[in-house]
Amino acid sequence: MNIGIISTYDNIGGAGKAATRLHIALNKNTPQVSAMYVMHESSGDRFVKSDSGRVAKFINTLRPDIDRLPLLFYKNRQPTFFSPGLLNKKSAIEFTKDVDVVNIHWIGSGFLGFRSLMTIEKPIVLTLHDSWAFTGGCHVLGDCENYITGCGKCPQLGSSLKYDLSRYCFNEKLGIRAKDITVVADGNWMAERAKLSPIMQGLDIRVINPGLDLQLFKPHNKFLCRELLGLSGDSKIIMFGAMNATSDGNKGYNKLMSALDILRFKYSDSSGVEIVIFGASRPLIEPNYGFKTHYLNMLRDDLSLSIAYGAADVMVVPSIQEAFGQTASESLACGTPVVAFGATGLLDSVRHMENGFLASPYDAQSLADGISWVLDDEKRYKVLSINARKTAELLFDNDTYAASYLKIYQEKIQR
Repeated sequence: MNIGIISTYDNIGGAGKAATRLHIALNKNTPQVSAMYVMHESSGDRFVKSDSGRVAKFINTLRPDIDRLPLLFYKNRQPTFFSPGLLNKKSAIEFTKDVDVVNIHWIGSGFLGFRSLMTIEKPIVLTLHDSWAFTGGCHVLGDCENYITGCGKCPQLGSSLKYDLSRYCFNEKLGIRAKDITVVADGNWMAERAKLSPIMQGLDIRVINPGLDLQLFKPHNKFLCRELLGLSGDSKIIMFGAMNATSDGNKGYNKLMSALDILRFKYSDSSGVEIVIFGASRPLIEPNYGFKTHYLNMLRDDLSLSIAYGAADVMVVPSIQEAFGQTASESLACGTPVVAFGATGLLDSVRHMENGFLASPYDAQSLADGISWVLDDEKRYKVLSINARKTAELLFDNDTYAASYLKIYQEKIQR
C-alpha cells in the first residue's frame, strides 16, 4: 500500500507537524509506505517531495498572497485568517497518480482548492486540523454559525451580502459530497462542528487524536532542560507557546496577559516565578508582565520542543478555539500539567484537576486561579505530572495513531 500525504507544510504549525508525524509513524516499520507532497518543505525527509528550483519556490511564496487578493474588496474585514482557497496546484494532483490512497491535510492559503479534489481518481481521506474545509474560508469559527446554512454575510469579511466571497467559496466545496471521502477530525469538538456543515453532509466523519513519539516527548530532568535553555533552576516557570504565539488572537495571548496581571499581586518579585514564551521573539517594546520573561523564538524540531516542556512547571494554553491543541498534548506527554479554558478541542486532552486545570471560558481570573492551583502544592503537582504522562500514553501514542489511519486506508482500498 502506498499512501500519499498532501500538506502545505511538513514541519511548520500544528497541522504540518501532525501530518509529518503521521508520515514518520507510517514508515516506522515498513519504509516507503508513505510519501508526502508539500508546498513548503523544511524537514529534509527524502520521502517528502516539493517543487524544486528557485523560480518554483519563489512562486510558492507568492501563492498565499495571490489567493487572498479577493479579500481586497472587503475593506471592513476582520484581522483574522481567511483563505478563499481557489488556486490549484497541478503538481500536487500529479503526485496522487502514483499512490493508492490520498490523505489531504492542511491545504488552505493558496495550495490546493477543493475543485481540484474532484479530479483525484484515488480514494481520499480528508483530515481536519481547523474549520477551513467545511466553511466558506475561515480557519477559526469564532462565534459565527453561518457555515451551518451555507455561509454568506460573513462577519470575518465584514460583509452584509448573502452572496459574498464566503458563499462562493462554500459552494465550491459542496462538490466533494459526490466523492467517496472519509473525513478525520483531530478532536471531537471539530468533528461535531463539521457534521453541522452542508459540505460534510453524508460523509463518513471520524475522530483520531494526533499522535506523538512518546520516546521523544517524555518527562526529562527539569534542571538539565533549564540548563540547556539558559533558564533558572530554582524558579517556577509558566510557559506559553504556539505558532505566532503573541500575534494570533485565537491563541489567547491577551487572556494570558490579563491572568498574569492578576498573578503579579499574588507572587512577589522574590517568589521566583518566571515566564517562558516560544513561537515569538522578544518585541522591541516588551509588555510588562510583572515577571522575568524569556523568549525562545520558533522551536521547529520536536527535540527542542520536548526540552522546553521539560523545563516548565505549567503549560498555559489559553486558546479561544482549538481543533485539538497539540501544545497541550505535547506538554502532557512530557509530564507538564496544562491549564486551559474548558472549551473546544482542548477538552479531549486536559482533564480538570487530574492532569491540569480547565478554567471557565474565557475568564482571566479563572485562568489565573488554575495556574496558581497547579503551582502551589508540590504533592498535588507530582500527581498531576504522573497523570499527564498517563494521559499521553493512553491517547497520543504514535503507533496507535498510525494504525488508526492504516485501518481507514485499508477500508478505502477494499471499498
